[in-house]
Amino acid sequence: WLDGNQLTGQLPIELGNMLQLSDLAIHENRFQSTLPSELGRLEKLERFWADKMELYGTIPTEYGNMKSLGRLFLESNQLSGTLSSHLGRLTNLRDVR
Repeated sequence: WLDGNQLTGQLPIELGNMLQLSDLAIHENRFQSTLPSELGRLEKLERFWADKMELYGTIPTEYGNMKSLGRLFLESNQLSGTLSSHLGRLTNLRDVR
């Protein structure tokens, strides 16, 4: 868990290479970044906390490939756009904030 550490900069695209990752908790940091599309490769990711940061842009369509995702927390950011149908493919998704 990397939450609450005052980390800054861009979210590393290399996180998308951690294919066995089931939980990613990076919330309550100071990342000023878009959400990397590379995270869409994390098909085993079950819980993703990226709330209370300074993220901007849209949710990448590649996130529709996160087959195991059950919880997605993105509140308190500067994200824009609409929730598109790619999230509808996430049949395990039960908690979105």
